[in-house]
Amino acid sequence: MNTYTIHPLQMARATRPTVMHTYLRNINEITTLFYGAFLLKSENRNILVDTGCDALNYSAGPYSSLEDVASLEQNLGRFGLDIDKIDAVILTHLHFDHIAFLNRFHHCPKFVQKRELSSALNPHPYFSSFYVPRFFENINLEIIDGDRLLFPGIDVAMVPGHSAGCQAVIVETNEGLAAVSGFCCVAQNFEKNNIAVPGIHENFSECYDSMFKLMGLVDIVYANHSSEPVSLKRG
Repeated sequence: MNTYTIHPLQMARATRPTVMHTYLRNINEITTLFYGAFLLKSENRNILVDTGCDALNYSAGPYSSLEDVASLEQNLGRFGLDIDKIDAVILTHLHFDHIAFLNRFHHCPKFVQKRELSSALNPHPYFSSFYVPRFFENINLEIIDGDRLLFPGIDVAMVPGHSAGCQAVIVETNEGLAAVSGFCCVAQNFEKNNIAVPGIHENFSECYDSMFKLMGLVDIVYANHSSEPVSLKRG
């Protein structure tokens, strides 16, 4: 069996109004946001989804500061790994807070959607600050186009809307099919009676459709900015 376990690697956190991530919902709530990456482990592969960001690199973007929690190396060390033991990196999208440490992974393939790279190189002016070119320029990227199998037990699915070329990472686990969401959301986006489109989006309609596409594909979602998984089983 090609099953994996999924491990959030928290590098930083911030406390912000929940409504930033739940469009027009949860207006009076506050959420502590997870910033980091997700480690996918199987018997013979270690795959990283995104590379995360720390407080120093986050200052390159448009938002207020983060509080550091643990370095990338410290997070990997909990599993007896170092950077050279990562077999591949799958980039959900190229926003600065997801790729700050991309230049540490020259030894392995790094997958990104064609549409996402094109958008990052020529972003809409309103979203241009979400992309920090020095984080991804001059990096050898593996370009993929659309939904596909990447490795046994791991697929990617296009979920555009938050950015032009977001992709979710679909993972076979012992608990069922799980996804690292690909778009920037929190657990509250998936509340049973309060489904909320992510608050930061380039295209609302695409984001809405992508959210429901994802919920139709998997049993469990790891929201990109929450450390705990969300069960979608509506029993």
